[in-house]
Amino acid sequence: MKSYAAIVVKNRKELERYAEQWVALSPKTRRIIASGKTPKQALLEAQKKGELDPILTRVPKRFHAYIV
Repeated sequence: MKSYAAIVVKNRKELERYAEQWVALSPKTRRIIASGKTPKQALLEAQKKGELDPILTRVPKRFHAYIV
């Protein structure tokens, strides 16, 4: 399974359009299938499109490296 960081690196340009929003990703393809201002909005939109159990995550405003 890919980490969130791997998704960001692969789709960074695409994710920048969704800054400060919640996105629903397909667990199989890792593609963005829906978005919304809240997790519930993103989930409901994904379910309308037939994805019953998407991965939900919030896209940050800026992409930084974090040291933990």
